[in-house]
Amino acid sequence: MLEEIRIKVMTRLARLNEFPNSWITNFSPMAMKVLEENIDKSMACNIAFKDCISWMLKGIPCAHALAAMLHKQYDPHDFIHPCYSKERYFMTYSISYNL
Repeated sequence: MLEEIRIKVMTRLARLNEFPNSWITNFSPMAMKVLEENIDKSMACNIAFKDCISWMLKGIPCAHALAAMLHKQYDPHDFIHPCYSKERYFMTYSISYNL
């Protein structure tokens, strides 16, 4: 049974190390999906101060902030929290276990 668990853990770790190679950008696919959804929502937003906690909680700009960023012609990717980056992903899963 322990051998089966060891094999499953090693297989999972190998998959975790290969996953970022499928990313199109430097950020995770989930983060990019949320950003794209917020960009679509931002097209209907007025540029005004909003007390939106979504950006603080998720680390991905909310629709209100994106409306202002796009108006000022800022790159929204510069405002995504680094925890969604490929570099941080590799740092998180780079620990090798001697099982």
